[in-house]
Amino acid sequence: MSSAECVLEEEETLVVEMEVEHRRQYGSVQIGSVLFTDRRAVFSYQSNGAWTQFGEADLSAEPFAQYVDGELRAVFIPATDSDAVLQLRSDYIADSTEVG
Repeated sequence: MSSAECVLEEEETLVVEMEVEHRRQYGSVQIGSVLFTDRRAVFSYQSNGAWTQFGEADLSAEPFAQYVDGELRAVFIPATDSDAVLQLRSDYIADSTEVG
């Protein structure tokens, strides 16, 4: 099951979902997810087979996802929201590194 199904609120539109993977010597496994909706950035992780929300940041405007040849290349967020999203990302990476 996608983490989007667990965290999307009513009337909220999913812009993009990005998997967070732990790379191993022979392959990788999904350990989390980062969602950008029309209103929020949501960071989640998997724990015992269930999705748990790590944190979220409200967005002042809808982000834009850029695709090249059908592959996600970038997600552009409003400049006014960048500090909150970057801090959340830093905390998420630090927490994921400790667990990994």
